[in-house]
Amino acid sequence: MARKLSLYEVEDGMILAEDVVDEVTGNVLMPKDSVLDFASKNRLENYHVHSVLIVDTNDEEKDSILMNAVLTESYNAIEEELVGIYEDLKSGKEIYFSEDDNKFEILSREAAEENDILSQLYLLKNKDDYTYNHGMGVGVLAAKLGGWLNLSANDIKKLSIAGTFHDIGKVKIDDSIVFKRGPLTDEEYEEIKKHPQHSYDIVKEYSDYDQDILDAIHHHHERLDGSGYPHGLKGDEISMFARIIGVCDVYHAIISNRVYKPKDSPFKAARILRESSFQHLDPYVVRVFLDNISRFYVGNKVLLSDGRKGTIVYIDQVDRDAPVVKVGEEFIDFKVRRDIKILEITI
Repeated sequence: MARKLSLYEVEDGMILAEDVVDEVTGNVLMPKDSVLDFASKNRLENYHVHSVLIVDTNDEEKDSILMNAVLTESYNAIEEELVGIYEDLKSGKEIYFSEDDNKFEILSREAAEENDILSQLYLLKNKDDYTYNHGMGVGVLAAKLGGWLNLSANDIKKLSIAGTFHDIGKVKIDDSIVFKRGPLTDEEYEEIKKHPQHSYDIVKEYSDYDQDILDAIHHHHERLDGSGYPHGLKGDEISMFARIIGVCDVYHAIISNRVYKPKDSPFKAARILRESSFQHLDPYVVRVFLDNISRFYVGNKVLLSDGRKGTIVYIDQVDRDAPVVKVGEEFIDFKVRRDIKILEITI
């Protein structure tokens, strides 16, 4: 089903039911299935487009349209392998890393080319388990960031593999520590800090993945100033792959529900990443990540701290952490309003 609406009637988040074509040149101005937002409507207005055909859907149908089917298929296949490896390690069985990299080739290619990676991350979550969601999420984000950094297809695939398996060593740490709801003791934190070494040992022993992947897994918690772990590496001692996984790991952890802490908004995650630049995280990698990920915020639904829901309609290119959100007929500029916060993006 579809309905024709004037641009003034179109709400952010609505989906085009057909290509919008320039009547003079015949060029496609905006393809079918594009999600409309404040910026895209302005662009169409500039081309004197007055009305568009909109998909008339409920939320479930909208999700199926937005879902990248190829990315989803490879994601599900890799997640199934990841769950099997975790379960086999827990039970003491011999484990097996598939030698078929085709799933990762598809995942990394689709993630790198995906036009709305933020929505895909929310739609792809199959299991209510941070362990699996986090590994898969970091793998997808790392592939996307590799694309933004103009890395080769092979390097992007390596990043997706490293991101997926970066925390697998937590299986060697007692569940009472990994899933503890309260603060860790000093002794428990020292145990947690062993997981990059455990992850490295597991992947090195049971796979034939190369040193780039192994280093990224081993060193994703190392920091530029030497304050990280497990080896306290500094500066150039930390590979570019490890720096990329480190940034994606921090960002995805903050926007995810963890056992000991509910998720925060991507805007808080961006502030934390920016504050960690130079001293802890690679400033260039952080800048490329934040400059690009912010492009996907417009059009997404948000939950505010006062209980209201709204839609992001504008991202300031200077201050990307303070968007403009439309709630009903009200526009809230978060550069000005400090009494309410964005709790989460809900797409």
